[in-house]
Amino acid sequence: IGTKTGSSTHSHGLFEYHFVMKGDALIKIGDKKVSLSENSSILIYPDTFHNFIKNGCDADVLSLSFSLKKNRNGTDYYKSIQNKLLCSAYLVIAESSLLKDLILSIVSNVYSEKLFAFEEMRSLLVLFFTNIFSKLTETKDIDKNPLNTQ
Repeated sequence: IGTKTGSSTHSHGLFEYHFVMKGDALIKIGDKKVSLSENSSILIYPDTFHNFIKNGCDADVLSLSFSLKKNRNGTDYYKSIQNKLLCSAYLVIAESSLLKDLILSIVSNVYSEKLFAFEEMRSLLVLFFTNIFSKLTETKDIDKNPLNTQ
């Protein structure tokens, strides 16, 4: 979790997920500016150029980077959503109490010393990613419009 007030334009070979914990954030993706309010989030697809823009106020943003690969059963998750990803560079996800609750629970388990905290965090991450990618695969017309994930 960090304060996002500005960054240089960059890209990653990974997915990047940003959840606005507090405040408002402004992110530039290609030629578009995307405004994110508290409790909203954005999933930026691999190799997409982007940067946070100073907008007069600070935002606390939780950022996650990750990749997709085949699971133990051989399902290639990246391949299953690849065609949808070609239609856009990112997905804005409107305010979601479910995602907020999952994120807060994940973060609290990172620093927890309770028994099974790691296992609980892993399970919560599975629910988190399943929710995000299920919404992506359910969407009929992937463009750059927000989705309501509640």
